Amino acid sequence: MRPFLLCQPLCLALLLTLFATSVGCERRPRREVGTLPTVFVDTKSKELFVAPPGTAEIPLHPTTAKATLSHALYCSSCRAWHPVPPPDVLMRQGKLRNCPKSKQEMRNDGPIPETATKLTPTQN
Repeated sequence: MRPFLLCQPLCLALLLTLFATSVGCERRPRREVGTLPTVFVDTKSKELFVAPPGTAEIPLHPTTAKATLSHALYCSSCRAWHPVPPPDVLMRQGKLRNCPKSKQEMRNDGPIPETATKLTPTQN
């Protein structure tokens, strides 16, 4: 009977520790992929363009009509958007998601600056 009484406080302490660490390990909520705008960067001027969610086809530059836009991902280390290959290439070659400067994985849910040009569905 004695070993059982000693085990109860240890089990209670273990459960409290697990609960405390799980509460502290919350991640920031990610937006659903279908609700994220598609970000493009002009490879010549580094200007950002934002298209409606789910835009897969790379649009032409709205003022120059040249094919200088590329998909972009955000690096939280650099705090910058960087050009990347199309999503189908990223799916096959995961290392291309890493930032060219910091080597950390980039994401598609970074902050979009006010200066980004918004593309309408007719422009893309």
